[in-house]
Amino acid sequence: PTPDQIYTSVELPFSEDAKRVLQGAAEEAEKLLHPHVGGEHLLLGLLRLENSTGARPLRRAIQKHIEDRISEGLILGELVDSGEMEIAIGDRGPVIRSLRAMEPVT
Repeated sequence: PTPDQIYTSVELPFSEDAKRVLQGAAEEAEKLLHPHVGGEHLLLGLLRLENSTGARPLRRAIQKHIEDRISEGLILGELVDSGEMEIAIGDRGPVIRSLRAMEPVT
């Protein structure tokens, strides 16, 4: 830098919800043993907020997508209605398995 350039840092205030999202994201990254906090962790942190205006529509969209995949799997006979499902996120979206009949819906 030249002598006439001055660099400063500024603290930006975060809302309480933003602080909770960031804290949740950090916890999710740590739980997954990831060395950094990325967008996927921020999304998980956002989904933790119960009464957030932004989290509700996102939570509903994800829930509908998963419910649709389960319904499709049950109709096509790829899943057994065991009352319990295991859901993991794969490269192409959610992978859903009946806990008694471990057959994935891809």
